Amino acid sequence: MEKIIAYLLTMTVVVLDTQFTFAQSNLWQQTGGPYTGRVYSVGVTHNGTVYVGCGESGIWISSDHGQAWMRKPSVRFVSCFVENTRGDVFAGTAGFGIYRSTDRGTTWTLLKNGLPQYASLPALPYLAVTTSGQLLAGTFGNGLYASTDNGENWSRVTAGLTDSVFYSVIVSKDSVCYASTRNGGVFRSTDDGLSWTNIGLRGRDPFSLYVHPTGTILAGLYQGGIVRSSDNGVTWCDV
Repeated sequence: MEKIIAYLLTMTVVVLDTQFTFAQSNLWQQTGGPYTGRVYSVGVTHNGTVYVGCGESGIWISSDHGQAWMRKPSVRFVSCFVENTRGDVFAGTAGFGIYRSTDRGTTWTLLKNGLPQYASLPALPYLAVTTSGQLLAGTFGNGLYASTDNGENWSRVTAGLTDSVFYSVIVSKDSVCYASTRNGGVFRSTDDGLSWTNIGLRGRDPFSLYVHPTGTILAGLYQGGIVRSSDNGVTWCDV
C-alpha cells in the first residue's frame, strides 16, 4: 500500500477550470520558490493565483507568478486542487482529508461530514467540480463521494459503479464526468455524477484521464502506455 500511495503522489499540475495545450520550447522559467522538498500538486486559479501542495511543509501560495510565496503549513500532502465558480479552492490530501478555502488560501476548513474518517483514510481524494457546482471526490479505497452544498456535507455515490479505488475524476467542457478506477476501468456520467456507466478498460488500470474539447478521451495506464477513444469509450486503441 505504501508503494502505491507513493506512486500516486506523483506531481499533478492543474490549471483549474481550464483546458490547455503546451506548444514547444522555452515555456518554463524557474520561480522564486518554494524551495521545500517534494512538490506533489500544482493548481492555478482563474485569477492566476498559484497553489503548490508539498509534503510536511504544507501549501505554498503565490499571487505574483511565483516570485513571492505565502506558506500554510496546516494542510499537508495535498494531492490536488480544484476551484469552483465562486472562487473557493478545495484541496484533497493524502490521509488528512479535504479542505476548503473561501479567502484565496488565507484560511482552510476541514470538510468531513459524510466522508470516511480522514485520520485513517487510505485515500488520495481526487476532486472535480461539475458544471452545476457539485463537488465530486474519488478516493483511493473508499469510493466516490458528492457534495451539493460546497463541501459541507457528502454522500457516497454508488449507482453504476463497481470499484472503490479511484485514480482520477474529471469533468469535460461539455459537462460530462469521467472517472478512472483500478479494477473497474473508466466510468462516464451525464447527470452531474449521480449515476455512472462503464465505458471500458476494465483490468487495464487507467491511471489518468484527459478529454480533448473535440470529445476524444485519452487514458494513461498504470503499467505504462496511453490509449484513446473517439467514440465515447465504445472502442479504445493504443496511441
